[in-house]
Amino acid sequence: MKVSDLQRDCCRYYDMAFKPPKPDHLVWISAGFYDPTQPVEGSRGALDFPLSGWVLTTPKHDGRPDSLVQVHFHHIVEKRPDLAVYMALPPGSSFLLGSQRDHVRFEELPPPENGLSKLA
Repeated sequence: MKVSDLQRDCCRYYDMAFKPPKPDHLVWISAGFYDPTQPVEGSRGALDFPLSGWVLTTPKHDGRPDSLVQVHFHHIVEKRPDLAVYMALPPGSSFLLGSQRDHVRFEELPPPENGLSKLA
């Protein structure tokens, strides 16, 4: 079964919109991401090409944004297909996998600010 089919099934299971990143979209990852024994927390913000909106961290992350690394989504599919399945969930989604209690959730993102609101 293709990753895209598994992604569709995942979105359907959680009753969420199917919003897959393109292979060349960028994903922020932390230290320890490619170690399959590490739990991974993922959260997806707003899409802003070329960014997918995804940030994926492990307990090895030191909390500093500048320690995150950008990789193309196709590398996630190749090296962590178990996580790629969840990455078609829409912006506002988050997941925690590989810990004692895996879960997926969704929070509506606030509308983007436009230039007019800053002028008022």
